[in-house]
Amino acid sequence: MKGRRPSNETVPSPTSKLGVAPKWLPAAAKAEWKRVVSELQKMGANLSGLDETPLVNYTLAMATIQRASADIDRFGVTIAYEDGRLEKNPATTVLSQAQTQARNWGIELGLTPASKGKIPMAKATERVSKFKAI
Repeated sequence: MKGRRPSNETVPSPTSKLGVAPKWLPAAAKAEWKRVVSELQKMGANLSGLDETPLVNYTLAMATIQRASADIDRFGVTIAYEDGRLEKNPATTVLSQAQTQARNWGIELGLTPASKGKIPMAKATERVSKFKAI
C-alpha cells in the first residue's frame, strides 16, 4: 500500500517477563501501571522487561497530570498576587508537558487508537467453529 509501511511480522520474542511496578513509583503511578498492564495483557500484548522503562515514564506522566490538575483545581488557572498581578499558574505548564509525555509514551505502548495496530501481539489461538465440518 502506498504511504503505509508494512508491519513487522518477525518481532523477536521477549526473553524476560514484565514484573510488578517498581516500589518507588508514587501510588497514582502504581495504580495506572496496574490498569494499563491489565488492559495490554487482555489485548494480547507481548510485554517484557524491556517495556518497564516506557511504562514507568507513561505512568509517571499520568500521575503528574493528576497532581497538576489538582493544583489547578485548587488555585485556578491564574494566580493573583497581593499587588494585583495575575500570572499563569505554573501547574498549567506542568500539565501540558505531562500530557505531551503521556501521549508520546502512550503511542510507544500502543495505547492510542492509531497506535494499537502497531504493537506486536501474541498470536491468538485459532478457534475451530462447530460448523466448519458442515
